[in-house]
Amino acid sequence: MRITKYRKSCFVVLRVEEEVAITDDLAGLRSEMERTATLECVNIAVRFADNSMLRSSAMTALVLSAAFVRSCGGTLAIIDPNPSIRALLAVLGAKDLISTVASEEDLGSLLRAPYAIS
Repeated sequence: MRITKYRKSCFVVLRVEEEVAITDDLAGLRSEMERTATLECVNIAVRFADNSMLRSSAMTALVLSAAFVRSCGGTLAIIDPNPSIRALLAVLGAKDLISTVASEEDLGSLLRAPYAIS
């Protein structure tokens, strides 16, 4: 799985360059997300190729990664997910753990305002 990594807003974007087939394993992506959350940045956004198809076990890997990113104090988002990925998020009840945005420009809207210190 070829992944391009770059920064956008306060996120590291992991762009999966080729379409993910329904039979593909996301272990490489999960490993990269966890390494990125630990070493570089806790806010991660994933952009899949337009026609990517995920099965529930691949989505489970994303949910586990999202839990890891959250435990590091960060956010996991998917940029412009296609309808099948949106449907899987809804079926798995993962919409509270994995955010979605329409575009990279919308990533900043996911960040919470820092707490005021008095």
